[in-house]
Amino acid sequence: MLFIGALVAWCGLALQFSVSLDLLAAQGMDASQTVSRMLAYFTILTNLVVAAYYTMRFMQRGSDEGKWLAHPAVGSAIAMYVTLVCVIVHLILRHLQVLTGNALVADTILHYVTSIWFVIFWIGWVPKRGLQWRHALWWALYPLAYFVYAMLRGAGSGFYPYPFIDVAKLGFQAVAINAVLISVAFFVAGLALIALDRAWPFGVARRVN
Repeated sequence: MLFIGALVAWCGLALQFSVSLDLLAAQGMDASQTVSRMLAYFTILTNLVVAAYYTMRFMQRGSDEGKWLAHPAVGSAIAMYVTLVCVIVHLILRHLQVLTGNALVADTILHYVTSIWFVIFWIGWVPKRGLQWRHALWWALYPLAYFVYAMLRGAGSGFYPYPFIDVAKLGFQAVAINAVLISVAFFVAGLALIALDRAWPFGVARRVN
């Protein structure tokens, strides 16, 4: 599970880099600028978290870092993040552009395949009935931190990766409201996930490999 998950996540990111490199080269951007542009996206950052999680758990099993990553609060948080990435993209952002070829493949991997695979991983390999309600509050800090990060980047570059955080078009007040609403959505999703975890009816999770 860990090896396959890491392979899929890294391949999706590599393919997206290749697609972005060709696309942004037409705008005069080089490889380093392409990486910088990619790191503006919540999807890319979250997939990097997923890829790093799988990789570190696979390579550092038995270490202190591996044990920390194996804590159910860590895996559950990532499961929630990738699920919301999938849902938000499908419901809000999917219609904004038509993708074909490698761009479509990369988009499908990053928004759907990685998310579904991690949910399967969470169901079968992340221990259950160990979460606390306070975890939902901690998990909601990630989208808030991303909002601050995106605003600081946008203020310097003028580039905002998503229409609902585009200060230049919407104004700061509207964007701030959107950020709060999204963070609330993450918090509510966290509570729902914790409720599911605490009521989990099946046996203990299987040993990860």
